[in-house]
Amino acid sequence: MTQLSRTRKPVYLRFDGGKVFITPEDHPRFIMAAKRAVKILQREKAVEEKLRQFNDEYLPLLYQWCLDRRDKIRACYLDAPTPHGLTVFVIAATDQYDFELGDEISQFALRLEREGWSSNILQIPDGEEEDLRTFFKPENALEVYAQAKAASGEGGS
Repeated sequence: MTQLSRTRKPVYLRFDGGKVFITPEDHPRFIMAAKRAVKILQREKAVEEKLRQFNDEYLPLLYQWCLDRRDKIRACYLDAPTPHGLTVFVIAATDQYDFELGDEISQFALRLEREGWSSNILQIPDGEEEDLRTFFKPENALEVYAQAKAASGEGGS
């Protein structure tokens, strides 16, 4: 006849005068469960803190950097992060690659890296909306900065 394995019972806690008491035989299991719970809470707290920093520090810094270069930048999008960091697409104000802006982007990326915000910043010359789809899907990205794009033929006779 096969013997049934005993089912583990829960760890029983006893509260006395605001203190928790655990039986010696339950103590190792309690410690393991408590450690798992604490680790999960610490991870959640760390995620909440990083999200706060992202909202309060990174996004305003990126927006201000673009605003300070509004004569060179038409838009800026933050796409899905990769294992290498945050992915940022800077849409230039011209339809040609702007080498001066490229140098500024490199310096800004280094600054962000020093501040703990690893960012891959790519410059894309201005073009049609469909051209952006070669690089990313604008509808899935965060639009951090944008200027209205002049309509074709605007200002004509």
